Amino acid sequence: MSEPTLLEVKDLVKLFDVQRGFLRRKVGAVRAVDGLSLTVEKGETVALVGESGCGKSTVGRVLVRLADPTGGQVLYRGTDITALKGRALKPFRRRVQIMFQDPFSSLNPRLRVRDIVAEPLVVHGIGNRAARQAKVAELLDQVGLSPDRMGAHAHEFSGGQRQRIGLARALALGPDLIVADEPLSALDVSVQAQVVNLMAELQAKLGLAFLLISHDLAVVEHLSRRVAVMYLGKIVETAPTRLLFSAPRHPYTEALLDAAPVPDPHAGRADRPVIAGEVPSPLNPPAGCRFHPRCPLATDICRQQEPSLSPRDDGRSLACHHR
Repeated sequence: MSEPTLLEVKDLVKLFDVQRGFLRRKVGAVRAVDGLSLTVEKGETVALVGESGCGKSTVGRVLVRLADPTGGQVLYRGTDITALKGRALKPFRRRVQIMFQDPFSSLNPRLRVRDIVAEPLVVHGIGNRAARQAKVAELLDQVGLSPDRMGAHAHEFSGGQRQRIGLARALALGPDLIVADEPLSALDVSVQAQVVNLMAELQAKLGLAFLLISHDLAVVEHLSRRVAVMYLGKIVETAPTRLLFSAPRHPYTEALLDAAPVPDPHAGRADRPVIAGEVPSPLNPPAGCRFHPRCPLATDICRQQEPSLSPRDDGRSLACHHR
């Protein structure tokens, strides 16, 4: 019998109520995530990309149950964790951890590094004090920090070092999967390269899987095996990384790649029309294909009928009526 998929997301929905007036009456709902499906296999890195506000970070928070889903399923090794509460969630939380975007605000400024990294061990009742301190020293060494500095506070470290502390904390329980929510966006470019290399080394050594939530396409191309492109709460294209970067099919994917900065902006760009306009409000998304108000290929069917994300012969899945 084959091993179940490490993480499988089916038709995930997350709505945020909009309330107005003195009585805070509900007047609508923001459809932050609206029918999203994806998978992450053991030991692989899947990247989730898209413009700011498309719902990427909300997906990450729902997957680790920092936010409850409105609908759909999140299956970890075949077990649906969306209905689990309290103590029933603890085994799942040991196996799936998160790296936050801001490596400073995600660390308690009152605690010393040894207590920050040891906190997951304390919560899950793992080891005595001496064993936990030894584990913290091992984890800090694993992420390239000196164990001699475990008595310092977070503000005494640089941004890159703080992100390493966050990674050490995420590794403390020996997870199978780490959701990395924009883990490099607050760091200098030179420091980003160090953290990227560290993540790749740890993945090879520990067999980790990553869900990399990012808008940095250079990092995505370097780290990920597969890419899922998200627009206004939905996946519009998924493909192996090399295929997606060399031959994007969805007009939105093409626009994302064309917008990425390159050393020579006049070289290597496809002759495609520029995508105009702003992302529509998730409070009132367009009917039909959500990308149609900005799409140069849009026709009447795009305005009336929503395309399904369907597999194609070349190994990708695509939600487009014209590709």
